[in-house]
Amino acid sequence: MAGARAFIAATKQQWKVALPLAGLPACALAVLLEESIAAHVGTGAALAVMAAATGLGVLGLALPCVSVRCPRCQCKLLRRAVHREAASEWLLWLVRLDRCPECQFAPAAPGLAPSDG
Repeated sequence: MAGARAFIAATKQQWKVALPLAGLPACALAVLLEESIAAHVGTGAALAVMAAATGLGVLGLALPCVSVRCPRCQCKLLRRAVHREAASEWLLWLVRLDRCPECQFAPAAPGLAPSDG
């Protein structure tokens, strides 16, 4: 549909992708600086930092996969994109999405009634 707002933006779910992914650089930095952290606070504390960074990194990748959903049928859109689209295409598919691929729900533009497909 030409001119339609992207589904993720129209359903106000950008934060579900942006917020968890914003923490990934901090997790990567903690992993990269493990030796320096160990030198300053000890090996045990460095291992705890590494475990926490790894856990937060996994959550940062997994949380959007289960939380970005169609408001009508609850289809997990990011998970569907990653599983069904090619590795080089899933992100573009998700960004261009203008309606739910399962139930065809199309979010309305501001001030208009929702489309039932």
